[in-house]
Amino acid sequence: MTGTDRIARGGSVFSTPVLSRIINRDFVMPSVRSNQIGFRVIKTPLNEGELACAVLSSPANNATNIPVTTNIEWQAAPNATGYRISLGTTTGGTEITNNQDLGNILSYNPTGCLPGNTTIYVNITPYNDNGDATGCTEFSFTTADTDPIPPAGYVYVPCGSFEMGCTDEQNASGACEDDESPVHTVTIDGFFMSQYEVTQAEWEALVPEYTPNYTVGEGGTNPVYRTSWYDAATYANRLSIQEGFTPVYYFDESYTMVFDSLVGDFNIYVDIYWNASATGYRLPTEAEWEYAARGGGGTQTLYSGSDTADDVAWYSSNSGGETHPVGEKQANALGLYDMSGNVWEWCWDWYDSNYYDGGSVSNPTGPIGGSFRVRRGGSWVSAATNLRVAIRLGNNPGLRSSISVGFRLSRTP
Repeated sequence: MTGTDRIARGGSVFSTPVLSRIINRDFVMPSVRSNQIGFRVIKTPLNEGELACAVLSSPANNATNIPVTTNIEWQAAPNATGYRISLGTTTGGTEITNNQDLGNILSYNPTGCLPGNTTIYVNITPYNDNGDATGCTEFSFTTADTDPIPPAGYVYVPCGSFEMGCTDEQNASGACEDDESPVHTVTIDGFFMSQYEVTQAEWEALVPEYTPNYTVGEGGTNPVYRTSWYDAATYANRLSIQEGFTPVYYFDESYTMVFDSLVGDFNIYVDIYWNASATGYRLPTEAEWEYAARGGGGTQTLYSGSDTADDVAWYSSNSGGETHPVGEKQANALGLYDMSGNVWEWCWDWYDSNYYDGGSVSNPTGPIGGSFRVRRGGSWVSAATNLRVAIRLGNNPGLRSSISVGFRLSRTP
């Protein structure tokens, strides 16, 4: 049907009572913009059980510069009991995720990293007992094309997945310990990590009230040691505040009391809470540490950066009985030094010898409690087998007497 005019009803502020009657009809050309004509909209209700399509809420449709690790969220579709999602790099593509059934969950976090500088096409299909919704709109967004720029002295560890634990190269001559099994797939979001262990000079600059007793290697560029896990967390918060970032660690679950507690007693435990949305410096998780020590997802080596300990590590056979300045040995594939040897490094996680399981997991942060905190990487006094990237040990977080434990920091971009 065609015509030249559209109907207008209801009158206006300028209409006479006669023209405002509910039966009165007027007509106007559809191109006219008048100070007497507005509109209202209606919505046709769904029939009972009839499905509607989902609406993408995050990232916004057609958004750009989206991180390669992103969570996809959508609004609930009326009458839907579940959703399937497909992701691809072409219209209708499924090579990233192929029609994965999510049940009634309204979000999806893709495994691993999305390709950078790429348009990602998203198809969300609501369903119920009557079948699938049809005619739904395909959404899309474009990922960022560059990695974040790390702070000076740090490297960016790109997101990815790896096999954590007693992988084949780690078990040469049966070297693996029971707590390194089973091997399991872990996905890690990108993060910054210090190229070097925190040095004695860096420690002194932020924590002048406590100078460790350096008996096995002293010097501004030597790694700090005789520092407890709580000392390391305190240092991280102080560095965050100094550089204008939100501190990560707090005394309380509401994140109102910034953690700052130098603890040097083996038997003392202090409550500490991690604000995961904070931008400041922190200890790496155990999974982040191993992923970085392995150089990410590239060629795997026994130690961090080599199958030969002397290339990358100060340990019992070459250290001369003391620590050495950081960065003197060969770096691994990411540009990280001394991930094997020199000093053990504190990680965030509580230690549990039975923590690993056989399933894949994303960004694990360890058990919810325990007695020991994880330390990784071996030290100047370790045998070569304890320099392996999979080796796991733990200590009381208040331990300050160790001459072989230090730390390095990470930060979430």
